Amino acid sequence: RVCTPKTETHHRVKKSRDRPDNGEGWLAHHPLSTAISILCECSDILHGGSGRVRIQVCIAIPSNEGMRSSLKFSKQVLRWSAANILKKADKITLVHAYGYSPMTFFPGPKEGKSLGTVNEVIKKEATKAATEYLQRLGKLCNQLGYEPELKLLLARPMISEKQAILAYTEKSKPDVLVVGSRGMGAFGRMFLGSTSDYLVHNCKSAVMVVRDKDIETLDNTNKEASAPASIS
Repeated sequence: RVCTPKTETHHRVKKSRDRPDNGEGWLAHHPLSTAISILCECSDILHGGSGRVRIQVCIAIPSNEGMRSSLKFSKQVLRWSAANILKKADKITLVHAYGYSPMTFFPGPKEGKSLGTVNEVIKKEATKAATEYLQRLGKLCNQLGYEPELKLLLARPMISEKQAILAYTEKSKPDVLVVGSRGMGAFGRMFLGSTSDYLVHNCKSAVMVVRDKDIETLDNTNKEASAPASIS
């Protein structure tokens, strides 16, 4: 799903009038290949009609909490991006927002350590884990044939990860933000809020949401392509 809020990004491209505006953005109604072509056209217009037909893509890497499942899903999002959009990109950025939970009191004897010192250690360990996580995904992107810029953002405890990603996109202004959605369900979205939903409704760039079913479609396509031809 490709979503664009009502911003100047598409102000000179004719808006479809035969479909209702349900808040998803008008590109959501186009096939993926068509939507990417329209994004390239918008980018060219915003850069003065210079013939620039390639776009800047930012991929938001999910949280590394629950490392194994998050890493697997992030790899799937990267492979999907490589198969569908990265060939049109002249700049690729992998963005990972992370956080840590500082201690507010000592559960046991202080043993000469201050609370501030302990929290600095916690922060350092979280930064180290997040850096290694992002670097692993950067290497996968290299293996897929792309050279991304890696951007690590410290979010919690000051702000949430989704707020940190939004602030980064407002500063860097990518043409497309790719974000994965593993599906929290209605209950999770009600109480926690989906990162993808938040970015779709607040990001000024076009947002491309990669869902589980998109990844399954890619996996099935790859299996069919690698399967030996039957001989009749």
